[in-house]
Amino acid sequence: MFGFGIALMHIADYFTRRKYDKKERISKNEEEYQRKEGKQCHTCGDYFDSEMALEDHINRKHPGTF
Repeated sequence: MFGFGIALMHIADYFTRRKYDKKERISKNEEEYQRKEGKQCHTCGDYFDSEMALEDHINRKHPGTF
């Protein structure tokens, strides 16, 4: 019975660590994403190299939005 409790604690620690690592990866990816140069779509947040590409994206993907 004692070994079963240790196994459960080990599994709980594993999932907690995994959750923490995932949050760290996501925060690093968001920082890199925000550092990108270019124009950003206000609706979905995608980045584009030029104003024309952004306008084409908005017309195709988000018609009727301002």
